[in-house]
Amino acid sequence: MGNRHPCLTKTIRNLLKLGYVHTSKQTSPERTDSRRTTTVSLTARGRAAFDGHIAALRELSETKPL
Repeated sequence: MGNRHPCLTKTIRNLLKLGYVHTSKQTSPERTDSRRTTTVSLTARGRAAFDGHIAALRELSETKPL
């Protein structure tokens, strides 16, 4: 994604606290070390928040200038 690891970790932690995402960790068949991969998925609450945000952006982009 191009984000530095600490920034991404903090963002995911905040989204978890809000109930917007769910994470799961699993071993990766491509890795030879003990590190695991993390999958981040939207929850229903997260999807609703995202859809609301996109709707607001669309509304802003469609309004005529004052």
